[in-house]
Amino acid sequence: MDNSAIDTMNYIVVWQDHNAINFKRVYNNGQAVTFEDRFIYFSQTETPRIVSFKNHKAFVTWNPGNEVQGLLFNDNIQSLEGYLLHRFESSEKFWGETYTSWSTDIYNDKLFFTYESARAGDTGYDIWGNVQYIGDAIDFNPQLFFPPANDDVLYQNFPNPFNARTRIVYQLFTLQKVKITVYDVMGREVRVLVDQYQSRGVHEVEFDGSDLPSGIYFCRMEAFRSHVIKLLLIK
Repeated sequence: MDNSAIDTMNYIVVWQDHNAINFKRVYNNGQAVTFEDRFIYFSQTETPRIVSFKNHKAFVTWNPGNEVQGLLFNDNIQSLEGYLLHRFESSEKFWGETYTSWSTDIYNDKLFFTYESARAGDTGYDIWGNVQYIGDAIDFNPQLFFPPANDDVLYQNFPNPFNARTRIVYQLFTLQKVKITVYDVMGREVRVLVDQYQSRGVHEVEFDGSDLPSGIYFCRMEAFRSHVIKLLLIK
C-alpha cells in the first residue's frame, strides 16, 4: 500500500502493481460496497496522491511523464472524469522539473497546483504555481448514492408525486441500446425520453409534464430487460 486516506469508516487505497495503478474504495455506511479500478501505464511515474476524499468522491493526482493528471471518482453515479492539471516543459533543459516536488489542493471553486523549478537560472529550486477555476466541475457535496448493480435498474422517479417536472434515474450494467418511454393510463405513448446507445453506469433524464393533465403515468425502460415504474403527476 503506497497511499491511503481515512474518512470516518470509509477509506481509499492506491497502490502500484507492476505496470498498473490500482484504486480501491470501501464504504461502510450500512453497506459493504467495494469499487476497484485499474489503470495501465508504461512509464516510471510516482504513485498517485489523494487530494480529497469525501461523500463517495475522490480526487487523485499523479505524474505520468511530463504531465500532472487529475482524476475525479464519483462513486455515487459511478463516473470518472480526467483533468490535465499541469504540463512541464518538454525540453531536456527542464526535464528535472517532472521529478521535483509538487502538490495539488482544492479550495472552494479553485484548484491550486504548486511545484519546484530551477528555470529561473542560478537561484536554486524556486516554488512556482498556478490556479485553475473549476466552478461546479469538481465538488464534494453530498449526493444520492446508487450502489453498483449486476443488472439494469430503473429507480423510482423523484419527486413523486410531482408537479410538472421529475427526475428519472436508471443504471445500465453494460453498453447497450436504451429506450425510455412515458405512457398514460390508456397505454398511449406520451413522450420518448431516451432512444440511443448509452454506456455502463448511472444515467439521469428529466420528464417535463407541464403540458399534460394530472394523473397516473407509466415509465418504461427497454434495455437488456424491461422495467416499469408508476409516475403520479399532480397540478
